[in-house]
Amino acid sequence: MRILVEIITEKIPLNNNRYLTLSLIKNVLEKQSPELFKAMYEDDENYNYRTKPFTYSLKLNDFKIVGDEFELKGNSTISISTPDPVLGSILYNGFLLTKEYEYNKKYKLSIGRVTLLKEKKVISNEVLFKTLSPLVIKNRRGEFLKIDNENYEKELNYIANKVLESYRGFGLKESLIFQPILMKKRVAKEKIEKFTKETNKDIFYITGYEGVFKLTGNKEDLNLIYNLGLGVRRSSGFGMLQIV
Repeated sequence: MRILVEIITEKIPLNNNRYLTLSLIKNVLEKQSPELFKAMYEDDENYNYRTKPFTYSLKLNDFKIVGDEFELKGNSTISISTPDPVLGSILYNGFLLTKEYEYNKKYKLSIGRVTLLKEKKVISNEVLFKTLSPLVIKNRRGEFLKIDNENYEKELNYIANKVLESYRGFGLKESLIFQPILMKKRVAKEKIEKFTKETNKDIFYITGYEGVFKLTGNKEDLNLIYNLGLGVRRSSGFGMLQIV
């Protein structure tokens, strides 16, 4: 299930725009279904939601950077993807009922058109994906990997396996083969209060990649990856994909 949400605002934060978007999504979810919100974000013992069954991306149109903010002239859009029809319906109906939202008592957003998008299907054991938000892969020491790292595909498989296992009860049916076609490095910057307290550094840097790549594997796995996203931080605005 794919949802496109139009947002109208004059400005958003430069380094925290993904958290603004996630805050909006969580607000809609909590108002529409407090029970599901609690299961996903407050119940630490709920294994089914150890990894969140959705991903999203934010697209800004006609903007300029002024200081630590994006100043916007055109409308922007949030794309949300989930294979879970219950969660998808809750978010869709919730956004239809939401007119405005305020983030950190500073950024005011109006909600415009809300649209259900037609989904594509993976019909073979290989597919060309294009990133809608950066693909981020970490190793088990928490280090962000460059795409030419010898362990990149291995860790990509490990992460995808864990995500699918959390969603459906078992992981990948077949190992994934990752082939970059036209990928470009993208370093995202975020202000995270916990990180700043622990390190005395203002900015947390996240190394990811944008572009087109080929993924080979089991067709059912590939369809779920298309809907759930790929890599780490999927439910924080990274790893959303579209079929080329």
